[in-house]
Amino acid sequence: MAIYHFTMKIIGRSAGRSSTAASAYRAGIRIEDQRTGEIFDYSNKGKDGVLDHALHTPARAPDWAKEASSLWNNVELFEKRKDAQVARENIVALPHELTLEQNRELLGGFIQEAYIKRGAAVQADIHAPDKEGDNRNIHAHLLITTRQITRNGFKAKKPRNWNEKATLKDWRKLWEQHLNRALEKAGHEERVDSRSHEARGLDEAPSVHMGVEATSMERKGEDTRQGEKNKAVEVFNQNLAQLKEERKVLDLAIHREQAKQKNKPSKGPFNNLSDPALKQPDPEQIKKARIALEHRQREELYKFEQAASEARFRETERLKDYYQPEEWRYKLRQAERALKNSQGMFSKLTGKTRDRQEDVENLQRTIEGVKQRQKEGMSLFNAKIAENRQTLTDRHVRERAEFEKSPQPMPKTGATKTFEKAVLKKTVANENKQPFPQTFQPKENQSEPEPRLVPKNKRGRGRENGR
Repeated sequence: MAIYHFTMKIIGRSAGRSSTAASAYRAGIRIEDQRTGEIFDYSNKGKDGVLDHALHTPARAPDWAKEASSLWNNVELFEKRKDAQVARENIVALPHELTLEQNRELLGGFIQEAYIKRGAAVQADIHAPDKEGDNRNIHAHLLITTRQITRNGFKAKKPRNWNEKATLKDWRKLWEQHLNRALEKAGHEERVDSRSHEARGLDEAPSVHMGVEATSMERKGEDTRQGEKNKAVEVFNQNLAQLKEERKVLDLAIHREQAKQKNKPSKGPFNNLSDPALKQPDPEQIKKARIALEHRQREELYKFEQAASEARFRETERLKDYYQPEEWRYKLRQAERALKNSQGMFSKLTGKTRDRQEDVENLQRTIEGVKQRQKEGMSLFNAKIAENRQTLTDRHVRERAEFEKSPQPMPKTGATKTFEKAVLKKTVANENKQPFPQTFQPKENQSEPEPRLVPKNKRGRGRENGR
């Protein structure tokens, strides 16, 4: 069935990216960057992966804006700042129910109304599904200029309202409307909704977008943060669906029992409302309360796993920043390159080759030590998470044991929905103020990496603490 996927990203120089490289990769073409002299050639990728490539520009745009290489080279030359935002990328999922021509028409209508009317130029590339992935994953990459374009070129000032959340919300709603109209026109009954699960009143947890890098790592058998989240979401939604089905059956049984009791004639004074026997909880109500308790506990466990995944990712990044494995690998590559260049007879006679070989071996041992310390840090962190997970599980076991001793029926009508809504808003952090360990501190006897060189100011003093 058709799905709704709409993401917006910024391509900026601060992240080491360029609009020429992004354009060449998404279109599967060759572009030479006139500003840096780099050549980006993705012609082989374009043979199979790119189904369609087109440039959309305002009517009064100059001729050079109607070709990808000249358009994005002009963008790069116009932007002077080293941290300039050079393009905006919009990724949308296209319905596999439509043909390529129908998707091209859908995309063109949306681009015209959303971006061309605002004065932007857009490069649109439709990509085929990945060979190893879902064959229904047809999608489009839209590269949008961050400035309006006129007959004289780009405007001096950027439209700042394009970065506002309200504008993004309008674009998302507009894509929903165009997508639903295209499906209706093609005779399909499927419809999409741009609202979030919470706005639509859905209990199901939403999945997260994997992305190219995470998808590639998952195919190689490596765990990723996005993959772990989606696995937890899938398990939670399956359990939630099962509980909902069980609750439907119980609701029907309770309704029938209440109707039977209502129509049953009175047979004596013991059937009045003051009779203690009538105040005993109904077995079906007890079973319903047990399901609600299990539902709440599964939600707590799911939220705990989500928070643990985020904390594990942050700790991994912190360990990388502290031990700087990439810098040590860079030094090793330099040492290996120096060793390779010193293989001549003169270097061997003077001992330079031997010294550089020792440098390479020392750096290799240092990198192994860095890996080991990172591994030890994550082991301690994972042990603490496992301890907190066990604490949460033990609390759930105690709650179920207390429930079995004195079961309470579910609140009647209306209250059930309020109860579930309150449970969804609770987090494990409210129950346990410190669910995760403090950041890992290295042992005192461990050797720390070499300090970075501190640049000097005009007076010859090192800049420290921002001074």
